[in-house]
Amino acid sequence: MTRLWRLIRSAPVTTAYVGVVAAIAIGSRVVGDAFADRLARDSSTDLDNLRTVPAVVLPASAFVLDHPSQLAWLPLLALAMGAVERWRGSLAAALTFVAGHVGATLLVAGWLSAGISLGWVHPSGHVIDVGVSYGEAALWGLLAARVPRRWRGLYLGGQAAGLLAFLAVRHGFTDIGHLAGWTIGLLLAAVLVRRARDGRAGRPARPATPTPAR
Repeated sequence: MTRLWRLIRSAPVTTAYVGVVAAIAIGSRVVGDAFADRLARDSSTDLDNLRTVPAVVLPASAFVLDHPSQLAWLPLLALAMGAVERWRGSLAAALTFVAGHVGATLLVAGWLSAGISLGWVHPSGHVIDVGVSYGEAALWGLLAARVPRRWRGLYLGGQAAGLLAFLAVRHGFTDIGHLAGWTIGLLLAAVLVRRARDGRAGRPARPATPTPAR
């Protein structure tokens, strides 16, 4: 119990965010399914809402789950976000999540708009798109910089295979968002890896310890 409390205290932003999302998801269902469904529609980053109230739905969509089954995402989110927060700090964890959530949302919206214009996608602008998974994907991508170099290829290969398999099987626009969010996290990871490499290269070599004369 002490260890769990220590983990919670070491990641306050993660604890607060996951707690709020869980409370909204459970509370809205307690009020009633009709209320929960209305909340998801009003918070959705679909094309209709992005055209009319983008400043409202971009942040709101990150706090709303479309279905109670999406609560299963929260332990994985807590694991990824908590790891980033303890490693890089609360601000870095929050900014990584926001970059993945907003960046992937806008990329998906652009893809849907282009698909509708080209006739590839049915012109239904109000498809529910809420949840934590785009930002979570970015956090997992960023953590690639934390993985030891010898294991990094396996880590990235496993994640890429999973994301591409979901995309190939389901053909869903949210799977494109997950891939986009993960890619954003990878770009941030590449920046960290490069900075670390440059820092090591610029660090003066340690002088050799003189061997005492015998």
